Amino acid sequence: MAQQNIFDELAPYAALTVVPGVTVGQLNYVSHSDLYASGVIPCTAAKIASDSKIKLFDKAIGETGAGWSGPLTEAQTNVKFSGGRIGANQCYVATHVSVAISQVNSTDPNGTLVHNLLPTADALWAVATNFSWNLTTGRGITRNIGPLLQWPAASGVYGITGESAANLGRVAPAAGTIAPSYAAQNGAPDCAARKLSEPIVFAPLVNTSIEVSCGNNFQLSLAGTSVSYPIQILMTLKGFLFTMPVGNVGGR
Repeated sequence: MAQQNIFDELAPYAALTVVPGVTVGQLNYVSHSDLYASGVIPCTAAKIASDSKIKLFDKAIGETGAGWSGPLTEAQTNVKFSGGRIGANQCYVATHVSVAISQVNSTDPNGTLVHNLLPTADALWAVATNFSWNLTTGRGITRNIGPLLQWPAASGVYGITGESAANLGRVAPAAGTIAPSYAAQNGAPDCAARKLSEPIVFAPLVNTSIEVSCGNNFQLSLAGTSVSYPIQILMTLKGFLFTMPVGNVGGR
């Protein structure tokens, strides 16, 4: 990206009112940067319990949280600050969000995890529409951003429905030779991360909380071992990392 284009893109973030009482200014561009964090939701007999929730970007590598039963690794997050509180002279501004949904066979991030796409489109739809996410900055008002469905996984892995070689060209497939069908990921290979109407700002030493939650319990179209596999929700924030003078933030 040309230098002038970078400056044009960053111009709106030179000074920001994050929420009433919390402002940041004199931001110095460091780099384009992605933050990602994943959490797991228990699934029992293909059912998600009511009021299931996880906090993302709340725990750093090496800490335990977001439904995981052990210390997080870089496979779960690249966050290096705790409690949603970035360092005193740093500021991260997220402009785009994407969400990927899958299953894992365990909540132990340090075990041998098996990752699977949700095996039916119905199950994927149920998770993506029943779970929504919200944002709270400092002591400000909590913003409910909307269902996960509205925030597709940018260039996400997606599944296909196919036939075995034995069936190619056949009008009636031979018994037992239909290839498995997998649901598409929450997105597509040519899908871009969605731009936020208002950026998410991790202001210096100010708590920024992102919570993913559902209301009522609901059933998933699952069978076999997947009925008890936790649901994994991975959120990626795309934006800019800045530095700023220490103390140049108002409110908490």
